Amino acid sequence: MHCSVNGGYFEPFFIGITRSGEWKSCDGPDTDWEKGNGKAVVLSPDRSHRGLLVLDQGKYESIDVDVVFPVLHGRQGEDGAMQGLLELTGIPYVGCDVLRRGRKCRDCHARFLGCPTAKQH
Repeated sequence: MHCSVNGGYFEPFFIGITRSGEWKSCDGPDTDWEKGNGKAVVLSPDRSHRGLLVLDQGKYESIDVDVVFPVLHGRQGEDGAMQGLLELTGIPYVGCDVLRRGRKCRDCHARFLGCPTAKQH
């Protein structure tokens, strides 16, 4: 997906989330990103800022964010938690909103367990 971004107009910023839950900046979608020297990253809780705070040598650098493409898998990556966090911070994102993402996750689990669910269109 990152190859489709117009680098002359947009500046992508990649964030990886470690298995222990740490958010780190990374150079791109590389499988070895955790071995790099990524800086700690958090979403700004200030809705008027709509961006990231990157910890660099004990100080936070502020980075404005226009939109987030949440490309996640696993725990809290597919249940609406990320969308909820983005909505709390006021940062726009693509894809399903919290309710639809959470419902989709529940439907998938229900089908896996053999529980009846509404038919998909």
